[in-house]
Amino acid sequence: MFEHLVPSIGQEGSSRKTSLTFYIIALFLAFIIFISSLGIDKGSSTSAYGYTFEKVDIQVDNQDYSLVSNIGDLSVFKFNIIAKDSDTFLNKLKVYVQGLYNPLIFKDLRIYHNGVQLGYETIIDEYGYLSFDLENYPLSYGNNNFSFVIESSNINIGDIIQFSFENPFSIILSHGKNKLLFTPSVSYPLNSGLISFVEQGGIYTYLDNTYPFFLSSDTSTKLTSFSISNLNEIVDIHKLIINCKTEESLDNSLFVLLNNGSAVSQGVYNKETEVIDFNLFNPLVLSNKEDLSLQLHVSKLLEGKYSFTLENIEGIGFSSGLDINLDNKLFLGDIYVKDNFLVIKDKYNNNQLSEGWNTLQEISIRSTNNDISLHKLDWSIESIASNIDDIEVYINNTKIDNFIFDNNILNIIFDYPLNIDTQGLDIKILVNVSDIKNGSIIKSRLLSNNIIWFFDGDEYNGDMLPYLPLDPIILSY
Repeated sequence: MFEHLVPSIGQEGSSRKTSLTFYIIALFLAFIIFISSLGIDKGSSTSAYGYTFEKVDIQVDNQDYSLVSNIGDLSVFKFNIIAKDSDTFLNKLKVYVQGLYNPLIFKDLRIYHNGVQLGYETIIDEYGYLSFDLENYPLSYGNNNFSFVIESSNINIGDIIQFSFENPFSIILSHGKNKLLFTPSVSYPLNSGLISFVEQGGIYTYLDNTYPFFLSSDTSTKLTSFSISNLNEIVDIHKLIINCKTEESLDNSLFVLLNNGSAVSQGVYNKETEVIDFNLFNPLVLSNKEDLSLQLHVSKLLEGKYSFTLENIEGIGFSSGLDINLDNKLFLGDIYVKDNFLVIKDKYNNNQLSEGWNTLQEISIRSTNNDISLHKLDWSIESIASNIDDIEVYINNTKIDNFIFDNNILNIIFDYPLNIDTQGLDIKILVNVSDIKNGSIIKSRLLSNNIIWFFDGDEYNGDMLPYLPLDPIILSY
């Protein structure tokens, strides 16, 4: 009764043939779809390229760079595709740009291959990806150097970006007569260095110190000390120009420029231009992390007045490659070369404070040549958390009484001006201190501008003496 539910032998054979035909057609269609998928870009997340190939190697420039804006074209990303034969083609590039907040940076992007611009359109999406469809662009055997070039006027100072080939499908190539697609077998991601955008470098200077009086001598003497700073790109400094105005002859004078005590250049005065050129055969590198400290020394200066000005500093920007010069001239000072002046130096330096009498300071004073008339010396003396009960002053170990201590100022009053010769004299100050405790301090400082001295009928003060001001003296408990 169930015979109608059982197929006949003829029916069963026919059914098997139909099923087999169906499976063959389905398999063929699946194969066609798979082959077709090899030529379809699946977007940023997936791709269906079937294999990698050892026909190329990829090198990405991973050095960090600072690039200067507003100077024209900038090469921002460099990579090299090394082809191992002449039958390799580049199809697609997809580059991720970390830090891309302004797509306008790349609106005029150009891509170069071995120095020749390629005419392919750049597609920029909202996620920071740059895509290029190069349509089987032929690669040369060996090095194929690519670079991305942008217009610097689109850059914002302070921007920092980094380029990356994130995965194997960031670079799609093909090979052979049939243009068989493949991806390079390298380790990913391939990252560039950090690219930061800065302003063009500038050179700034400030004066450290000037030494207005010194002895004419064959020995080298420091004239002035100044520092050079920079806020932006690194600058290689190769020349300094110093102007010198004087009525004296400089034919036999030799000028030396030092960097932190080491000679870097010699200069000879040109009386026609009134300048001293210092050419640096080994450029000084000026970064924005540390200033350069330079000192100007001279030997064989005649007695007279000399005015020095730093006229210019010439350098080349490391990132921009442009010439960079000193923004503003720096007046280095008027130098009065004398054959006689006072030399005041510390002889004794104590920093321990104790109850009772303490030697606060001892100085030596001498002339460099002839007798000098000394009229006035003042000190500032201050006590903190202690009492100064008494003060004594000694000149060459002889106690004197002609001084006044009032409002923290010690003034030595000379009944007759002291004659200071080359042997000089010593002045010592003692203080009697009471009520000291932890944190008690006595401070003393020789007031340079209050020093009054005479030579050849002319009056001078201590502001124009070398080796001054002396360091403050601090006694602490």
